[in-house]
Formats: sequence, structure tokens, C-alpha cells
Amino acid sequence: MNSLQQHFFSHFYKQAFTDYIVFKVLGEYPTFIQHAFLRHNYILLHPKEKLLLMTPDTLPTYCVTTATQALLSVAHPDYSTIIIENGYKFYVRQTPTQLIKKACIPGGSSYEGRRTAVSMLIGAKHKVPIPIFPPENIYAFPTHSPTQFECSWIFFHHVKCVVPYGKHSKVTFKNGQTIILPVSYYTIEKQMNRTAQCMVRFTHTTYAQQFTYLT
Repeated sequence: MNSLQQHFFSHFYKQAFTDYIVFKVLGEYPTFIQHAFLRHNYILLHPKEKLLLMTPDTLPTYCVTTATQALLSVAHPDYSTIIIENGYKFYVRQTPTQLIKKACIPGGSSYEGRRTAVSMLIGAKHKVPIPIFPPENIYAFPTHSPTQFECSWIFFHHVKCVVPYGKHSKVTFKNGQTIILPVSYYTIEKQMNRTAQCMVRFTHTTYAQQFTYLT
């Protein structure tokens, strides 16, 4: 055992870390890691999760957090969703809409209940934005009808700006990362405005009014 591993022993529960591996953290580490212990920009990581960081392994599911930027629908034999989180990409078997429905439950209501409430409050009938967890400002909107395979979900509070990109849209997140969505700028702009209305009705704050489009 080297000195760094001994240092960890002095700060954490006295467990058998002999099978763990020390990694230098270069940025925010992915929130799905369950067996990592973080201190002074180093983590003790279980070997099975080391593999998750080093290879694009497919995850069976994923939990939406405040760090989630987008759930992108893809056609692939091994996974249905690419997760964008803090600059990382994760590959998940469940579809984006399945993950959105799962994310609604911890907040105390089903996806269907939240969708119905938003429809009644802002009048949206199609491509309804979802207040996944308003206390943490977690709101997401679909790019297509959630019944369509192409439907991806974008998380409003991470978006810095949206601009046209040919017939498509270019979304820039607040961390500088960009993605191209195969939908028109008009559609994404409309979805952003709907989500802003949803936020005002659910949070009674002016947060949504602080968003400005950069063209």
C-alpha cells in the first residue's frame, strides 16, 4: 500500500480498501459512481467502476440529477440513450422518455400527473415540458412527441443559448459544450419558451426571465 492509500485509510471508515484503485480527478466525477470515495481531488474507485470510466459500457438505467444536461435518443443495438452530464457521455439501455418517467417519481408525482398539470396551467397539449423536480430547478422539454423514437430531452437550466444550424438547431450549454438537434430552431425556441412559462407557474420566480437567446 502506498502513502496515498494510507492517507485515505486515515479519513474514511475502516473498510478493506485493498481492492480499490486510486485515481486523480481531473474534473467533476460522474454522479453514477456509487463506490468512490473523494478527497483532495483523488478517488478510491472499485475496479468494476474503473471499467465504466475507461470503456463506453452500457448502463442498465440512470438517475437524473441537477448535473444532467440532455438525454439523447439514438438507434443502437446496445443502448437507446446517450446521457450528457458535466461533459461526460453515458450510454443507457432505457429510452430517454423512460428515464424521464422514472425521474418524476422521487418528486412525489408520476410523469402523467405532471404532464396533466402543465397542460392545464400553460395550455400546452403537445411536447409538454416536465417539471421533474422544481425545488432543484430540474425542468426538461422534449424535442419531439414523447411517443416518437426521435424524442430527446433537454434540461432547461443548463442551456445557455440556441441558434439555427441549417435546418437544425445548435444548443450551447453553460459549460461550453454544444450539441446539434435534428429539429428546427423555431421548435426549440418554442419549447424553451414553454418551459420558461412552466417554471414561472411552478416556482413563482423570475428565473426563467433571466434566459436570453444569443443569435
